[in-house]
Amino acid sequence: MAAQAVALLERANWLTSLDTVLWDSGWLLSEASGTGRALHALIGDTQQPTQMQLVVYLAVIAIPVGWTGRCAAATPLRGLERDN
Repeated sequence: MAAQAVALLERANWLTSLDTVLWDSGWLLSEASGTGRALHALIGDTQQPTQMQLVVYLAVIAIPVGWTGRCAAATPLRGLERDN
C-alpha cells in the first residue's frame, strides 16, 4: 500500500524526487492479467516501479524486520532457564 501511495503522489506531482522508472516488466507479466492483478493487490507490484517506490517498498520490509530483531534480542527467552 505504501508503494501504491507513492505512485499516486507521483502522478499528482506532489512527490517528484526519485521519480525515474527503474525497469519495465510488462514483457514478463502484464498488470492486466490475473496474476498481475493478484501481485498488484497482494504486494503492490507494478510494471514500471520508480526509485522512490523501491525505497519505500524496501523500508516497509526492513523496518519491521529490524524492529522484530531488536525486540527479540532485548527479550530473554522464558521457560528455558535451568535451575542449578
